[in-house]
Amino acid sequence: MSRGRPSLADVWQQFEPFSIGLHGRYTFCQRCKFCGSNVVDLIDQLKEHLIKCADFPANLKESLDLTTSKF
Repeated sequence: MSRGRPSLADVWQQFEPFSIGLHGRYTFCQRCKFCGSNVVDLIDQLKEHLIKCADFPANLKESLDLTTSKF
């Protein structure tokens, strides 16, 4: 990917989608496959979570170029 950014599909593969309903409104979220944390389904928040996730393997961080925050 250009400019050292991981593709959206590569980031989303690390999460499982779900939604939370409250008073007839739904918030779309993603659950980390590694630590189980729930993150709102916004790509910048998903990337930030992967950078900080202690259970996310370092070799995947390197392959996705998530070793430092660039966004």
